[in-house]
Amino acid sequence: MGLKKCLDSLNGIDTILVGDGRYPDSAWGTSDPKQLEYFRNRYPPGNASTDNSREIVRSYSNAHWLDAPEQPYESETEKMNVMLKYVPDDSWVLLIDPDESLVGNIRACFPPYPCDVIAMRVTDPKGQSLYYNRLFRKKPGISFESHHSLRYDRAVVELYLGNAPQSTYLLHERKEV
Repeated sequence: MGLKKCLDSLNGIDTILVGDGRYPDSAWGTSDPKQLEYFRNRYPPGNASTDNSREIVRSYSNAHWLDAPEQPYESETEKMNVMLKYVPDDSWVLLIDPDESLVGNIRACFPPYPCDVIAMRVTDPKGQSLYYNRLFRKKPGISFESHHSLRYDRAVVELYLGNAPQSTYLLHERKEV
């Protein structure tokens, strides 16, 4: 699955940010040589994309490319926090990886009462589902603690952990090594 398929699935999203940049091997959380080789092949040496990702992103009127910094990010969390600085407060943020696609209408995920974080169902090709907090409202002082956790400084968070609509979910098609 490619970046284009992911971006095509986001046709109802107002603004899409795509950040370039690589992480050091230590950011992958593994020392397994087979897994590290997989990451090195998937993300070639150097800090900037060498494929046509930039051109793909720029072909979408609602997508914005963020260039890689001079030095590689220390972690995925650092990259996510840098990207979060480009999001205006009170905007809704959907975390989606380039090997995922949004299925259904994102607006169906919002409950009938106010909340700041919404669980999304993420389904793999075998049909197994997990629920992650992938949709949230950016508040002042918010940052990422890790890839799957948010830290709120001085913010009140109402967490919606009910069942996500079956018609709207993220399909994760990553192939494991």
